[in-house]
Amino acid sequence: MAPLNNPRAYHGLAVLDENIYVVGGVDSANRLLSCLERYDKETDEWTKLSGELYSPRMAMGFCSHKRQLWVAGGIVQIGRRTCSTAYVEVYDPKTERWSFAVNFLPSPRSCLTLVECGDDLYAVGGLLSHRSGKRRIFTTVEDTLVFVDERNTWVNRAPMPNARHSTVAVAHDDMILIIGGRQAERPDFHFDNILAYDTKMNKWYLLANLPRSVVDYHCVLAPPEESSESLREVLTSRGDHRSTNKLVEKFRVAAPDVKSYSQGDIAIVRQYK
Repeated sequence: MAPLNNPRAYHGLAVLDENIYVVGGVDSANRLLSCLERYDKETDEWTKLSGELYSPRMAMGFCSHKRQLWVAGGIVQIGRRTCSTAYVEVYDPKTERWSFAVNFLPSPRSCLTLVECGDDLYAVGGLLSHRSGKRRIFTTVEDTLVFVDERNTWVNRAPMPNARHSTVAVAHDDMILIIGGRQAERPDFHFDNILAYDTKMNKWYLLANLPRSVVDYHCVLAPPEESSESLREVLTSRGDHRSTNKLVEKFRVAAPDVKSYSQGDIAIVRQYK
């Protein structure tokens, strides 16, 4: 895969209409980025698009939703200082423009996870910050928010069993899987378990541990070779732990072949049988 035009870290990555998009982040000179790039798999090329974020940012939530790209929260720069933001920007690939048509998050936060499940958009977890004198205090939250289009607002749902930020997420059926993450209160601790959120029942399940803890990864859902019952049916009919073993077995056979991000390379995770 071709390298990005701009090396970056703490950026957003999403797939829309079979194209990969990368937005924002911070470059090697510690400058926040607003540029948007799109990958064409047919030509193996990254194109730098004309539409840029209104607010350069890093460590934000980013995903595709209703054929648009959504950016929520993150870290922005005001003058010489950086701070968390609650702003939400939406990109329309038809007009190649960003807009602020969507209501803000309930509070400024970074390192949150945005994920589309069904027709709904969810914002999970995140990192809050505030100043106490000359010190900046960080707090990880367990929030689960869903965006209600009719009211143009974010609504609280059942919180995660434990607060975490910098997670990865995938949606499957009516379930959201939250993988890994960390907590500000324990800087050296990384979660090694999987959470499953049932969007219909508004209930969280705590699944078994991964072979190792993960943080700051990207994750995709690979379709099964054979049809099987849905994850939601497994969880509700058999209990948490029987399905957990199946999930963990899948992770054990995943062998990462990860390249360095320092020069704008792309990390690829391949699954071997």
